[in-house]
Amino acid sequence: MNCYELSDPALPIQITLVDGSVFTLGAGQSLIAHFPLNPADPPHVQQVTKPLANTFAEFGLPANARALGLAPKSWFASGGWLLLIPIVIIVANPHHTDTTPGPTNGSFPVGVSFKIKR
Repeated sequence: MNCYELSDPALPIQITLVDGSVFTLGAGQSLIAHFPLNPADPPHVQQVTKPLANTFAEFGLPANARALGLAPKSWFASGGWLLLIPIVIIVANPHHTDTTPGPTNGSFPVGVSFKIKR
């Protein structure tokens, strides 16, 4: 079970299992339990993770997915740097012909884009 947010943080979700164990979930937490209960991996509460949220992907991401770390932050919001490098290409054609398909000399700006991943 995933709890993404609470309408009142003072009223967390309480879950009681068949064996009487009671678990309390706050916003951004998950209850992990295997049925039948597995003594090697007992029920426990942990932070919601992307794989746990993907279990319920058909419902879409919650509204606070970015705050919970379930959705990637936009590049600029995550502190990325924008790198702009002006480039000038100089073209010289020592083999002159009567027809020129394009510039044979001079300079002109060329746009270049970079995608930098963390």
